[in-house]
Amino acid sequence: AALYARVSTARQEQEETIDSQIAEVRQRILADNTLLTDERTYIDEGYSGSLLERPSLDAMLDAAKNKEFDVLYIYDLGRLSRQLSHLLIVIEQLEKYECEIVSLHERITGTPEDKFLLQIMGSMHEYERAKIAERFRRGKMYKARSGKIVGYSPPYGYRYNKEAGEFDIYEPEARVVRKIFGWIANDGLSTYQVIDRLHEAGIAPRQQKGEYWTRGPIARMLKNETYYDKHHFNKSESILPRYRLKSESKYRKIQKTGRRVRPRDEWIEFDVPAIIPKRLFDKARLAIERNAKFNPKNRKHEYLRTSLIKCTCGANRNGDGPTGKKYYRCTSRHRYRHSQTHCKVGGLNVIVLDTLVWNKISELLTDQKLIRMHAERWLQKQKTHEMSIDTKSLAAQLTELQNEQKRYVDAYGKG
Repeated sequence: AALYARVSTARQEQEETIDSQIAEVRQRILADNTLLTDERTYIDEGYSGSLLERPSLDAMLDAAKNKEFDVLYIYDLGRLSRQLSHLLIVIEQLEKYECEIVSLHERITGTPEDKFLLQIMGSMHEYERAKIAERFRRGKMYKARSGKIVGYSPPYGYRYNKEAGEFDIYEPEARVVRKIFGWIANDGLSTYQVIDRLHEAGIAPRQQKGEYWTRGPIARMLKNETYYDKHHFNKSESILPRYRLKSESKYRKIQKTGRRVRPRDEWIEFDVPAIIPKRLFDKARLAIERNAKFNPKNRKHEYLRTSLIKCTCGANRNGDGPTGKKYYRCTSRHRYRHSQTHCKVGGLNVIVLDTLVWNKISELLTDQKLIRMHAERWLQKQKTHEMSIDTKSLAAQLTELQNEQKRYVDAYGKG
């Protein structure tokens, strides 16, 4: 036999929810006098039930496919998935592998009645997930509107005071914040120069944010009004990112890693202790804008394919700066240069690549047969479109005539 368990959030893990799930399922396995080994215990911690790609779920399905067990025990169907379409896919695969599913809270057989009930239960799990998410969202909004900052990771330089529902200044990080704003506002450093200086000083970001600084957190810090006493809740929402690095694992506990700013009238404002004066914040912002305006980057050479080509790691390739050679470089190579695992793929020679692309474009533009074919295709599409418009117009006129005829007949009949 095999056992599969899943729990989605860190809070649930702390409350030992997954341990209680496993304990109950183990009791059922013992009652059924079935053998369970540690190798056949599959656990996904911190994965949402809406995700189909989970490491232990995939491992369990692979083992079922290889006939390594013939009975799977679960706490309830929601452990397999809280999305009906995904749940049906998993169950269909297990049935295909001739693996029986034993749930502590649902009956799963092959009868039409039980299959119908299975879909109802799957829909209920999907509804429950949506209801929990909405209840959680409304609870956070209620607390925020009542004047309490809702518990989440505060900006660098602060710690969250759970009892008071507010931010407190964390001086070891606050000193770094003051340095960063001073370097930008007074010393005229760029964000990358700030990163270099932090690295030289041995100043690391928060442990959970990674081992090295990158441009993103610095840029967000310089825009964050929290540092001069105004914090905003509900400022942005989670969205799927534009692209993911190919080097990243396919198993992601959080899918929506991108952010989108909400309209300002939806923000909820809080007063927080200031780390820097507003004049320093404004001065740093002006310095950043001035650097962007007068930045000579890429003015020495033209890079026609900047951000149009990608590195094998998935990141964009941009042209070198004015002091560099003419190469398209991986942006992550520069962005994560202080990391031991940064992209090490070499650059692409601008002259070679641009020449290849331009030669191909010239070849296409001078191919009369190809141009004629596309021109004829375009003309045919235009004719089809015009005929469609004419057909719709004639149909409308015919309908109008039929309606008019009907009105005459009705009027004659009444007369």
